[in-house]
Amino acid sequence: MARSAAEAVPAPPPPASAPAQIETAQAAESVTQIVFALPYKVSVAAGQSLVLPILDRELPAQRIDVYQSSADQRHPLAAIALNNDGETGLPPGVLTLYEQATAAGATYLGDARLAAFPPGETRMLS
Repeated sequence: MARSAAEAVPAPPPPASAPAQIETAQAAESVTQIVFALPYKVSVAAGQSLVLPILDRELPAQRIDVYQSSADQRHPLAAIALNNDGETGLPPGVLTLYEQATAAGATYLGDARLAAFPPGETRMLS
């Protein structure tokens, strides 16, 4: 079957685009809550959910192993000691934990629940 010249030449790859710039949320802390104000409006349709990053920075952490015989008689749980060295507290929520194992990428360790986390405190999460 004969092909036209347009079909025989592969299309050039799309130009590389710059990474998306994400504006930082502004934090305001009171005695009972931490409020993060986004610099833009967000709309969510009824019945849908939304996850927004409110913090995108590294926190000092140390990987540790925690032995709990009630969880596993032979193997310790993977855990981290996390230090909030920032200027504001962090609200309660779920964290997804990764370990930078090699230059090829990160390894998923698991999810952990975090209670309200004031600045200057250290927490253990497993």
